[in-house]
Amino acid sequence: MSRTVGNDWWNQSARYHLKREQYSKGQVEDTIFPTFKKYMTFMIRGQRGFCIADFACGGGSIAREFADKCVKSGIDISKFILIDVVPDNLDAATNRLAEILPRSAIENYLCDGQSFAAYRGTKVDFLYCWDAMVHFDILDVVGYVRTLKNITNGFAFFHHSNFCNVTTDVRQNPHWRNFMSKDIFKQLSLSSGHEVLEQRLIDWGSEPMHQDCLTTVAVKSF
Repeated sequence: MSRTVGNDWWNQSARYHLKREQYSKGQVEDTIFPTFKKYMTFMIRGQRGFCIADFACGGGSIAREFADKCVKSGIDISKFILIDVVPDNLDAATNRLAEILPRSAIENYLCDGQSFAAYRGTKVDFLYCWDAMVHFDILDVVGYVRTLKNITNGFAFFHHSNFCNVTTDVRQNPHWRNFMSKDIFKQLSLSSGHEVLEQRLIDWGSEPMHQDCLTTVAVKSF
């Protein structure tokens, strides 16, 4: 685990996730689901539907809204994998996702906070990470991007920081944004063998942290 991340900052008792839940439906409908729809025809899915992963799922509000949107759009999900570094987040997210999908379709993966190197589960068609990687230390971002091929041979969509200030304690930065930029993330993806399909800056309109970046990659291995 990175020196700038502590589990007790992000678990259910911290109530961090409750602050963002009111925005989940709009963020899924406006950004995450349209990205999935844009590339879904290029995904190799099983006979029973798509396999989706929510990386750093938190309390599961985004996962629930994404699954609900898929169901209402007639898109079959064969498996939905919830990934987090905090065990009680996985429990909360599973209960929330089970409001939409059968529990038999839901899997949990407790990651190590550094990479997907130990992952041995089902390869997913589409992995997204929303409102989480913006806080990750750069070494953890490197680890996850380098090992993406362990968890998907499809597409990955990341919401990450575009705040290029040297950071020793992420809590001292605006909105706890960690050190990262659009170009650094692109280079990490390319150096890991992936194809960068698109990048887009989001302007939140708040200073001094006014922009994050959305990056979509086609996951490949050397």
